[in-house]
Amino acid sequence: MIKIFEEFSPRGAFEQSLDPKKGVDASIYRAPTPLKGASVIGGSIKWDMDLTYRKWGIDIGEISLVEIVLELEMEDEEGEDLITKTIVVDSSSLMDPERIKTKIQGFPLGIEEVEIDMNHTDSPEFWKYEIYIGQREE
Repeated sequence: MIKIFEEFSPRGAFEQSLDPKKGVDASIYRAPTPLKGASVIGGSIKWDMDLTYRKWGIDIGEISLVEIVLELEMEDEEGEDLITKTIVVDSSSLMDPERIKTKIQGFPLGIEEVEIDMNHTDSPEFWKYEIYIGQREE
């Protein structure tokens, strides 16, 4: 008998690019005034989840965000040129589980979409996150 899960880890750690060309959409809304009109053009997200092996299969437990890097593109103050800005949100701002909602849609368990409600502030500890994990139903 072969044990498939002999090296099974109770936590899975992942990092994905935020790139619509690679199937991961990211969007921000209710942005503070300096970021009005900005759009996410890239970045990355690090996340992990509790996985438990059971006789009937794998149980998916808590999902937590470790870090989000947002590359934003927006017009400059004069509205003449496009500029980019990078925002790094580390785990200290992602600790409140009440501000992070995940929706698991099916296997494979990659992030499909990230929505960030910036709550009209540039302080990430007040932002709300909605993370869609797994392949979308067609």
